Amino acid sequence: MSADFELDENWLNDLVQGRGTAAEDFVAAFGPGLEKIAASNMTPALQQRVGADDVFQSVCRTFLRRAAQGQFAVPDRDSLWRLLCAITLNKVRMQARFHSAQRRGRMESTPLEAGDARQTGVTAEQAVEFADEFAKLLESLPEAEGRIIRLKLDGHSHTEIATKLQCTERTVGRLLVKARAALASMLEE
Repeated sequence: MSADFELDENWLNDLVQGRGTAAEDFVAAFGPGLEKIAASNMTPALQQRVGADDVFQSVCRTFLRRAAQGQFAVPDRDSLWRLLCAITLNKVRMQARFHSAQRRGRMESTPLEAGDARQTGVTAEQAVEFADEFAKLLESLPEAEGRIIRLKLDGHSHTEIATKLQCTERTVGRLLVKARAALASMLEE
């Protein structure tokens, strides 16, 4: 925890309202410590699916939402730290329960077989034109999203992509959703 974070009477209101540098100060003061607590309480298997940074972001969302509703009274820095630690540990436990729940497996995608493409009624010229346009769309995406889409199109699973990119499966899923939305938006234009 950073010692230069000032906890005065207006800090929570500034944080909730997004004024000044309150958010940056909050993240700098509590982020590294809470991420360390999250990581030390997560199994390696859970860390493959959820990163400590994901847990910290979830803690921030919960804290800010509930603080905006006036649910917290944090008279001093130690009280705030204990509250944030409790939220962090609860988030880790919730993630562990979620990912170990019965029937919760890896999401797998099955690539189309070569014969399936012939049943679509697409001509060779249309397929080439589509491939060119799709390549242009992929190039317009941010690098990480484009790379994930290419790996997914090559038939890689979320786990394989996460390993290749050295991130969590959740990050892969989040970037895929973002990339799909961007591609859909571009296709509408």
